[in-house]
Amino acid sequence: MRLSPESGAIELRERYRLALNYATNKIPSLDLRIIKDVHQELYGELKEWFGQPSRIALDCYRDALANAKAWRRNPYRVKRPRVTRLAMLSHHGSGYRVKDECVEIIGGIKLKIIGWVRRYDHYEDREARLVYRGGRMVLWIFKRMLRLKQYQPSGVIAIDINERKIVYGDDKINNDRDTAIDRAHR
Repeated sequence: MRLSPESGAIELRERYRLALNYATNKIPSLDLRIIKDVHQELYGELKEWFGQPSRIALDCYRDALANAKAWRRNPYRVKRPRVTRLAMLSHHGSGYRVKDECVEIIGGIKLKIIGWVRRYDHYEDREARLVYRGGRMVLWIFKRMLRLKQYQPSGVIAIDINERKIVYGDDKINNDRDTAIDRAHR
């Protein structure tokens, strides 16, 4: 959904980017690999130094841990990863809420909805990413879609058409018929 850009939201995302770069740099330095260790090391710093609300601090170090793990798995890594775009991860309910025609982000920020694609509204909301690029603010909400049951065919027929024969059938019956190519050739 497209939102109206508010100065408070842009400032919050700039602080989020600074905190994300700090956490992404510190995780490999301290060789942190699991979320529990990252929480013990970084949660207090992200809340105090960068002035983030508690849920945004949690989302920030989760995002940083994902970036650090991706960097570790890269066999051609040269420099540490660095985030340059203004994008913020947020969880449904505790990080953001959609009410009426506005989106409430934790920290007391309300953004007015300008455009909204409603064809996926009946699916369950998951985490979202708030992106600010080129003067436009967009909230990308991930949805949980149910998987359909595996389709079991009731009967399968195979057909093979060649110049001389047409073969058709299933796993039990295999029939073949000659074509008229020999008569046409004579």
